[in-house]
Amino acid sequence: MRPFRFRGTQYLDHAEIAIEALGGKWKPPILALLAEGPQRYVDLEAALGDITPPMLVRQLRQLEREGLVERDSQPRHVEYSLTRLGRSVLPIVAHLREWGRRYRAAAR
Repeated sequence: MRPFRFRGTQYLDHAEIAIEALGGKWKPPILALLAEGPQRYVDLEAALGDITPPMLVRQLRQLEREGLVERDSQPRHVEYSLTRLGRSVLPIVAHLREWGRRYRAAAR
């Protein structure tokens, strides 16, 4: 493998970029919720339960920077939705969820 640069960082494998964009505890559930359609911030917060407001804001901003989520500010609320690129990652998230189920069952 030859190293390459993306957004100022050196990588050895494109999987690193994908894991960085999708990694963490909260990004896959956020993407799954947004797959159901646009969501208001308060609805995301309620659906995610244990997430703190600063963490939700941080995760949403990261997903926005990655081009996976877009933010629509209305006078009384903020709504988030998936971009085309964000929708394209849903099958990958579904595969990760399924692999996680199988791993959990096998690793008991």
